[in-house]
Amino acid sequence: STWVARHAYASSALLVPSTQSDGSRGVLDDFREAYAWMRDNTRADARIVAWGDCGYQIGALANRTVVVDGAAWNQSHAAA
Repeated sequence: STWVARHAYASSALLVPSTQSDGSRGVLDDFREAYAWMRDNTRADARIVAWGDCGYQIGALANRTVVVDGAAWNQSHAAA
């Protein structure tokens, strides 16, 4: 739905609020956990190809080179 896309996919937040089927509220921590996994399970010289919106977070939190980091507006700024 539009609500899901707006809240889950368009957010640059690391923690995403959620509502369970019973009405209780929670927090999804998947992004931060994924960046920690990348940091711990990929080589230090790995280059990550990802959607540009999360590229900066991958570079900062996983400490990995990202081919497109959201700031790369042309080929001269993309990692080679």
